[in-house]
Amino acid sequence: MGGSQLVVCVVFSALLLLGTAQSQPVGAPAVNGGFAPAPAPIKSTPAPAPAVTGPPSYIAINCGGLTPPNASIPQYYGGVNYGFGNGSFYQPNNSYVSTAPAGKGDIVFLTDRYYYGTSTKPRQYLGFAPLSGADGALYLTERYGLSFTYELDLPNGVYNVDLHFAETQFNQVGARVFSVTIQGVKSVPNLDIFATVGANTSTIVTRQATVSNGLLSILFETVSSNVGDGEAKVNAIRVYTDSSTNVPFPAPPSSYFVDAGASASRVSPDGVNYTRDSYFSNGAAVAFTSVGAPSPLSVAQTTDAIVYSTARVGRSFSYYFNLPVGHYRVELAFVEGQFTQPGQRLFTVEIQGVQAFSTIDIIGNSTYALSPAPAPAPGPASYLYTPTSFNLTTAAAVANGLLRIDFNGTNGGNATVSAIKVTPLNANTNGTLAIDCGSPIDVLSGNGVIFQADTNFSAASYSVQSNPYQVFLPYNDAVDDFLYPTVRQGNFTYNFSLPNGTYLVTLYFADLNATGPGQRIFDVYIQEVKVLSQLDVYARTGGAITAYIRQFPANVTSSRFLSIRFQTSPDALSLPNVSPQNYVLNGTNYANALYPPFVSALYVEPGIPPAPAPARTVVAQAPRPIGPPPPPGAPDPYFAYVNTPADLPLGPVPPVPTFGGAASANPSCPANGAPPQAINCTGPCPLWTPPFGLNVAVNAAGPRYVSSCGIVFEDDSNNSTRCGQGDVIPQGVRWCRTNIKGPEGGYQFSTGEGIFNTSDPTIFQSEFIGYNTYKFRLPSPGVYQVYSYFAEVSGDDPIINVNRPALRIFYIHFNGNNADAIGPIDPFVLGGDRKFYAAPAIGRGVQCSSNELSIQYEAVAAGRDAPAIKGIWVYGPVDANFNAMAPLGAQSPASPASGVNAPPPPVGVPPSAASSGAPTPAPTPSGS
Repeated sequence: MGGSQLVVCVVFSALLLLGTAQSQPVGAPAVNGGFAPAPAPIKSTPAPAPAVTGPPSYIAINCGGLTPPNASIPQYYGGVNYGFGNGSFYQPNNSYVSTAPAGKGDIVFLTDRYYYGTSTKPRQYLGFAPLSGADGALYLTERYGLSFTYELDLPNGVYNVDLHFAETQFNQVGARVFSVTIQGVKSVPNLDIFATVGANTSTIVTRQATVSNGLLSILFETVSSNVGDGEAKVNAIRVYTDSSTNVPFPAPPSSYFVDAGASASRVSPDGVNYTRDSYFSNGAAVAFTSVGAPSPLSVAQTTDAIVYSTARVGRSFSYYFNLPVGHYRVELAFVEGQFTQPGQRLFTVEIQGVQAFSTIDIIGNSTYALSPAPAPAPGPASYLYTPTSFNLTTAAAVANGLLRIDFNGTNGGNATVSAIKVTPLNANTNGTLAIDCGSPIDVLSGNGVIFQADTNFSAASYSVQSNPYQVFLPYNDAVDDFLYPTVRQGNFTYNFSLPNGTYLVTLYFADLNATGPGQRIFDVYIQEVKVLSQLDVYARTGGAITAYIRQFPANVTSSRFLSIRFQTSPDALSLPNVSPQNYVLNGTNYANALYPPFVSALYVEPGIPPAPAPARTVVAQAPRPIGPPPPPGAPDPYFAYVNTPADLPLGPVPPVPTFGGAASANPSCPANGAPPQAINCTGPCPLWTPPFGLNVAVNAAGPRYVSSCGIVFEDDSNNSTRCGQGDVIPQGVRWCRTNIKGPEGGYQFSTGEGIFNTSDPTIFQSEFIGYNTYKFRLPSPGVYQVYSYFAEVSGDDPIINVNRPALRIFYIHFNGNNADAIGPIDPFVLGGDRKFYAAPAIGRGVQCSSNELSIQYEAVAAGRDAPAIKGIWVYGPVDANFNAMAPLGAQSPASPASGVNAPPPPVGVPPSAASSGAPTPAPTPSGS
């Protein structure tokens, strides 16, 4: 390059410079240096339940989301926030209720979800009053992009599809032209909203669509690629039947079991309820006769041969699942029903646009499938193939309610799959992070993940940036273009402090400098294990500015650090076809040298934890206890049971008892010994009547709720729960609440946002804020187990937004004794420096000398915000040596009821905690 400066020099077939993510309405004056104050017509609280009944008839989505202005971010870069970074999921906060005629029921527009696409983002029109006419506030937000799709899982049937539009950015014909394709048919070609209805005027385009496989697809595609032209957009979507009442479809399930290619649902021998083949796009259903005869079906290595007798097959096909936001386990089942030799069918699987499995060869990858042919013949060796089950499992993050699984044949062949299972991930960590390398700002991906500004890199590296909001056209299919205009380069390392556990690490690359192969060759190490050797991104992709994505598993152990290192390959210059360059980097001239290593972005998410060894107990991971260290000479409750050497003999897992007349206990429930993750019972748990003298739970500021494992959290949503005069517990009730500072009833807050890391989000969606004290009437003095539930769910208003550590810090005091306390507690930190993450439950045994227990939440002076409590669970009395880690049914309360097993106590509390009084955060309480 003859001494040229090493900068981003990219030739585009077209270049689109996006407008700011926050926009002024057509003709609206700019205020506050170009940013208008955010209006408040869009409702961000959950909508009331419909007052009408009838069959479910609609789903409605308010597209886009709120993007508050941020004066520290230049307007060219958008000038807005997307919430919070560090791997967090974008929260649109834009639900809306449309008032319908009396008797029909209001229409609830959900916050934006179920989308994916290329260069797609939310936009909020700040300072813009609602449009005149019906539901004008719907048009204050929008989703826009080069190409994006909504995938909705719906019952089969005929639907009306309402698409809401308003042109609030351009005021000339041709400035924004796009098309809409519904169910593969271009239903709205070349739409120009301004040409149709003018500026600042809403319009609804209605089309009819038929759903025959449980999936409705709506694709928006930009037509014009001229610089400065607008992209495809939509303000809201409503899909509905001709029902006379507005009853929303229920929330999506948290699990799917699909028998690919099957025409009917069935129950497998091991009790799995498989649905008929549904939620797919493209491909064909086939029946594998070679595994269907003789009857009964014969497939090796499975107890359910029938599920392998059908499959979906095609050059390229996809499945789309609507799910609650969170992390999931994805299991894929395969069998080869057409070919008999290795290499005859090769294909890949992508999950959320990232290749999870490359070069799948069902026959070649199976260790059971092949045996030598009995009669050798001249020529290549031949084999006999026994149809054999072949299964693959991975993890997936769902940030916006949509899980996308793509199957792609290679070398002109077809991909295949026989069954798909999607279930909540029982991970051994909840650590998640996303980094847009080299970027000075947070960037939002097309899947709803916020990639935060570059951080945690070693000093010997440099960022190279073009404008983060330049979009490459064309760039690559289904790629988040905004992640690639910046890179970090040099010989450098990222070090991240993460909880111990298993992770998936995704690395994103796009070479912005190389003009040919051999100009940049480097190695990548994760936890000092080489995962990419002599990587030449240009050679791998066939060109510059072309995305290359790789994913690898990683384990974080006692070091509690994840290390990702990039280094020029030591022997790179000796390789054939190497092409050294002359360039300048950070003021230094390099002659006849290779370009340094680089990375565009990285994403770390929970992975599949390794299966426990036979006859060994899984050692539960718990967070470090909150509070002072144990007294000198006492065992450290953290290291005493978390870092047990793997080679020590561990006892066998005790059998799980059952309760009379109830289902068997599920060992995956934290109540039964699984790793603690707040309240998170994802399977059937025993229904039991605790024999404790007191067993009461409270849903702070929320309605009565029965948790996933049967614990009833009582209603605390109104002032009927307040303590009486003199702060005494009223006659006839077991508990009450009082607020010693602020308004007499305390501050009450609720959110409609999803809560991660729990299967009981309802408990964490409401809270009382303030110096609240809860008092409980006890049947007798003694030791009682007390647990409190926390998650940071504050709103986006900067005055109350708790989006970093140390803003809300408090202690829990018991019975008015300041020395008997747990803390300091920071719910934001306990959630992994994230909002909307359920923290591990906090609690322990409390000695009560009277018939009353008081629990007070008191702020630390250094904190900005008052304490916020989501829920409380109290039970007892228990023996002084009560072991909160004992397995289900292994111990009794202080006075057990005859013939009834004790309910399972919370796991994760060391045996010494109850007796020593050492404050510890308790993971999931039993059965909650």
